Amino acid sequence: MKIRKGFVSNSSSSSFVLVITKAAHERVLGRVHGYIKAVVKEMEPGEEIFMGNEVMIFSTYSDAGGNDNFEGMDPDYDGKMPPSSDYDEEYDDVDEMSCSEAWDIYSGECNKEKGSVITKNVYL
Repeated sequence: MKIRKGFVSNSSSSSFVLVITKAAHERVLGRVHGYIKAVVKEMEPGEEIFMGNEVMIFSTYSDAGGNDNFEGMDPDYDGKMPPSSDYDEEYDDVDEMSCSEAWDIYSGECNKEKGSVITKNVYL
């Protein structure tokens, strides 16, 4: 028999919160593709003061049905689209990065900013 301590959820929905200092956010934006910058801007982060630091607060969600807050997103970007790392010529029609993939790259770059990022996964 397995015994679990703490919070347990059978839900397949999740919500992610990313909090990053404004300075670290600007450093990350300085090194990512323009399309990724456009997706991040479209996310409309909140801006707050936390422990004396200006921070950017982002939230995302996804569920088992494939719904997420990237669905229907149309970032204001007119440049050359970056290729998708998930592209499979046999199955995919378009070799362009999705908004969700752009977000994954941005949040991965944020995690490289030591001491500046707090991430949390909450199951609903």
